[in-house]
Amino acid sequence: MPQMDFDLNLLAVFSALFRSRSMTRAARMLGIAPSTMSERLKALRALYGDPLFFSDGRSLSPTALAEALHPQVVEALAACRQAAPQGAADVRSVVIAMSDDFEISIGRRLVDALSRCEPRIAPVLRQTNAFLVEEMLLSHAAQFAVTGGGTHGNAVARETFGFHLDCCLYESDDGAPLTLEAFAARPHVVVHYGGASGVAHGKLWRLGIKRRMDVMTSHYGCVPELLRGTARVALVPVTVAEIFMRGNPRLACCRIPFEATTDPVELSYRQDLAMQGDMGRCADVLREVLRSVRWEVLPEEVMRARRP
Repeated sequence: MPQMDFDLNLLAVFSALFRSRSMTRAARMLGIAPSTMSERLKALRALYGDPLFFSDGRSLSPTALAEALHPQVVEALAACRQAAPQGAADVRSVVIAMSDDFEISIGRRLVDALSRCEPRIAPVLRQTNAFLVEEMLLSHAAQFAVTGGGTHGNAVARETFGFHLDCCLYESDDGAPLTLEAFAARPHVVVHYGGASGVAHGKLWRLGIKRRMDVMTSHYGCVPELLRGTARVALVPVTVAEIFMRGNPRLACCRIPFEATTDPVELSYRQDLAMQGDMGRCADVLREVLRSVRWEVLPEEVMRARRP
């Protein structure tokens, strides 16, 4: 073995190429894109100073050095498996980036679905937003992302599952819906990652209405505490409002009393992500969960009254 820093993942690449004698089949075995497999073979060749595998156009043939290395690679991979914690070798982590409204509304549902359908996949939920998501995917910081829009480049694939329906969330004794005047009169909790005042501010300004912003935050998680015991109001996705209302019987919600902006609910991933094996199964579970949510519906029982 070369005497330098060595990425142990390259041993799995070598083994897959040696066993399959095919770049495509080896990529499928490891659940990576063929282009990624090609890059890792280049890294192996540079480390060993040898081509390692020759192609005749149909299959790969190992060089003499590759033949000599193979028993050592098999032994090294076996030692890695023995050193891993019990059961860890059978589990693969998949990073799924989400803004926190999606973590609140589908995080538990997604984790339960993967645990039930694909127990070998351990989801890692990582915070993102529409401003950061494309960079995270292209830099390989995440395999999948669920956001309200945010990806535009041709290198990212997008699947849409409806549109966010936002609503007003506030404390109320009777759950009565807010008129435009009542909405504007309340102090506001604004949830927005970028900008100075949020999208709704511009909408109200064009209607000739001013509002008082009490606080701006980049995450929805703290909204219930910011509303508790106050006259404040916040605009939140209806799926998030329902969950918050389950834990706080004084919270009520109603439709936004003016025309609001809607964003698509998107599942995004790199175009070159190999969608076989674990990646393909994880994508199928994500699609199933996203299809199961009524993104654009504000249920009557939520509109009319507080949760008991």
